[in-house]
Amino acid sequence: MFSRVSGVVGLAVDWIHQVLYWISNETGSVQAAALSGTEHTAVLSGLSSPTAIAVQPEDGFLFWSDAGISPRIERSGLNGQNRRTLITSVIQNPVSIALDVPRGLLYWADAGLNAVSRVTYDGLHRKTVVESNGYLNQPFGLAVFEVSVSSKHPPPPSTPPPPLPVTSHNNFSF
Repeated sequence: MFSRVSGVVGLAVDWIHQVLYWISNETGSVQAAALSGTEHTAVLSGLSSPTAIAVQPEDGFLFWSDAGISPRIERSGLNGQNRRTLITSVIQNPVSIALDVPRGLLYWADAGLNAVSRVTYDGLHRKTVVESNGYLNQPFGLAVFEVSVSSKHPPPPSTPPPPLPVTSHNNFSF
């Protein structure tokens, strides 16, 4: 597809416009290309340490997390315009983001706080939905399906490497 793409740490597909978005921690940017492999373009640049990306093409939003010196979660239009910071406080190491499209919610896993939190697409009504009580240690993956949120996290270092555990949390009251 592309010969000079490196440092990719996250992918997202716009299924409506047939566009692949990715973030690169090597270039500190959000890139996009048609799924056919043409029209490669830089959408955003100047990111410190991007970690995750999600797209909501029905509403025209692109979301990403940055775990650099000033950790944050941001949003823009699909073309990178109208950039808006959603989260800058009580955030340490956002490693994964996921969208609950029917409810208009953005979830993120924070490996520094050992927590999963959520806000609306506008960054409002923040709520921590899962905090570490010994079972959520350094999450690095996150998925949302209907009213279920699942996070992946590594096993304790003293155990042999089994398949990564998945913690599922159902029926949150929001």
